[in-house]
Amino acid sequence: MQRRKSNGFVAGLISKYAKSISDIGIDYSIIARTKSITKDDDDDIYDDRERESHDPYEDMSYESKRDVYRKFASYNEIEYILDSVCDDSIIPDEFGMACSINIREEKLLAYHVAVIKKNFEQIYSMLKFDQSNNLWKKFRSYLVDGAIAYEIVYEYEKKSEIMSKIESIRGKIRSVNESISYMQNDVKRSTLVAERKREERALRKYEEIYNLSSSMSMQNGEDGEDVIPVKIIGFVELDPAKLEKIVDNESGKVYWFYAENGSYLSDNQVIRISYYDESTSGNVSYVERLIRNFNLKRKLEDSTVGWFIMNSQYKLKMIIPIANKTRDKAKEALRKVTNNYQEDLFVNAMTGEVTINGEPRINYSRNIVFPNRNGQSPQVDVLQSSGPDLSSMKVVDYFNRALRKDSRIPLNRYDRDQSNSRAIIFKADSVTYEDMSYANFINRIRASFAEVLKKPIYIQSLLDCKDLVAFQSLKSSIGFTFNTNFLFEESRQAEIMRARYELVKNYENIKGEDGGMLFSQKFLYVTKFKVFTEEEWEENERIKEAEKNREKQEEK
Repeated sequence: MQRRKSNGFVAGLISKYAKSISDIGIDYSIIARTKSITKDDDDDIYDDRERESHDPYEDMSYESKRDVYRKFASYNEIEYILDSVCDDSIIPDEFGMACSINIREEKLLAYHVAVIKKNFEQIYSMLKFDQSNNLWKKFRSYLVDGAIAYEIVYEYEKKSEIMSKIESIRGKIRSVNESISYMQNDVKRSTLVAERKREERALRKYEEIYNLSSSMSMQNGEDGEDVIPVKIIGFVELDPAKLEKIVDNESGKVYWFYAENGSYLSDNQVIRISYYDESTSGNVSYVERLIRNFNLKRKLEDSTVGWFIMNSQYKLKMIIPIANKTRDKAKEALRKVTNNYQEDLFVNAMTGEVTINGEPRINYSRNIVFPNRNGQSPQVDVLQSSGPDLSSMKVVDYFNRALRKDSRIPLNRYDRDQSNSRAIIFKADSVTYEDMSYANFINRIRASFAEVLKKPIYIQSLLDCKDLVAFQSLKSSIGFTFNTNFLFEESRQAEIMRARYELVKNYENIKGEDGGMLFSQKFLYVTKFKVFTEEEWEENERIKEAEKNREKQEEK
């Protein structure tokens, strides 16, 4: 048995193993070769030289842009928005579970469903999403950076060792069969039959593992022997900026080059999710959509602060005669005046600190002195302020509101002094379109993020149950339900069910020719209006019958 060894896990699995798991559950024939990317032709896709915009930001690499996003995420306004979205998206329970798995069970055996659910719990724990709000933190990183990546670490076994185990189990089964044929004691015979079933299950398991090699391009392990991935044993966080996707034009297989250590990984060794959909135009990360209006709002805030400070000073202009001073002496005097009354105002965007000429102390009066060679006596005037009046905050409020709209969070969440800012829980008809749109937005980004869980669950399920390879819609049959605060959806469903129930009661009052009910209750409740499912109806009937029997016994 072979495992990767280091201080934990070493990022970048040995490239010779990459192809050994590259084919698990993937049909490469559906990949269009015309859209493939290789190291020879990817310059046409990623080259920015043909862009119309010459804004330096547009020319930045993803890694440089990510640094910008992280800087903006530290500002209070952006931080509040991010925390609000994460709080609405990731809501762990007391056990650290923020979601549950949903499985479309058509064509799946009960054994398959149990395996998938077990893998969900194990993968969730391996990713450490059940510890210390790690899932919340990783989701926030996804919104800020726009991409996250993991390497899936496998445990491998040699083909020769697996074949040896298969032969050993087959020998045990033959031995048990011989013992059964001679055994007369029924109790001991049944024990041997149970033992044979256990060995047969183990045999099927190892045969399925061994048969995986028939669908994979096997490579030699460290000691020259072929190896087979057996199970997922952990995850290593990767820098998504260092991952380069490569598609083989001949086979259509996907590989990843990790520049951090120069290793090649198969697609089944990498999880990489992006906020940005490369097939359409859009923001690279959630934070990017907030930058424009945040910058404009912050500039106007700084301008307003500067205007208030500079216009709160009482300024006097004094013209002083210089009589017969030489030209150089006069210039020197003017330079002194200029240096004394120069105004360099700076507003720190992070702390809000204001300094003038590097000093935090602000003078609220200014005396400005000018020389006058021909003057006879000093002149003193009051300087009047000129320029735009920034005493109104309407412009700042406009861009602040635009920033809030960009966040997708309903505006009534911010207007805490308004009566409509209270949480809507029980009345679905009072939910605004903004609330519904925001809930849909949260569901979309959670569905995209859930690929971090879905991909390894899917792969591990294929490793556990080889027969699932034939179930082509397996991946789409796996979904997740996240814990939510959006209770208006449940309220809406309750109102729909109430309306259906009232319709059922109206139909029950319709009489037939014999004077009895025209419609069957089961037809109305189950078939026509779907108030109950078939299983719920049967369960309700069983409970009603049990209650009747208990009442009869109590009467006796």
